[in-house]
Amino acid sequence: MKKLLVLAILFFLISNVKSQDRKLQFESGPTLAIPFGNTALGKIVGIGAEGIVSYKMTDHINYFGQTGIFYFSGKTAIGEGASGNTTMHVPILAGLRYTSDKGFIAGMGVGCGFYNSGHGYTQAGFDCSPQFGYKFKKFDFMAKFNGTVIESSYLGYLGLSLFYKL
Repeated sequence: MKKLLVLAILFFLISNVKSQDRKLQFESGPTLAIPFGNTALGKIVGIGAEGIVSYKMTDHINYFGQTGIFYFSGKTAIGEGASGNTTMHVPILAGLRYTSDKGFIAGMGVGCGFYNSGHGYTQAGFDCSPQFGYKFKKFDFMAKFNGTVIESSYLGYLGLSLFYKL
């Protein structure tokens, strides 16, 4: 199954990278995550990396798919845990993004967020991420809120990202 998925992704990339109109865009970059709510219990800051694939629908509207990996040090965000554990978050989002003529960006992504506090304890929930930013020539600066609802808890952070357009 994994091989089939990798082959499908490679086929999709190869067939679209040579496109003359550059409708398909790839971006990646680092993110600084500032936790709040239940995520902030025992955590100061998180770091991560994200990747985005976007498809140009019109001059101003893009579809996008986004994923990444974030690490928060300290007590666990889900379940009980000792100090010093690392919590990992992996969001998988899809959504729409609007870019104005002046370069301002606004968008919304929804999907699934996975939190792992170590020792095999992983939980998943609904993930929502409103995003705002500014477009430069080869870079996008994004400020986004990421919130995941898992059972009765709400885990959230503010992410500050700098994406490089590949």
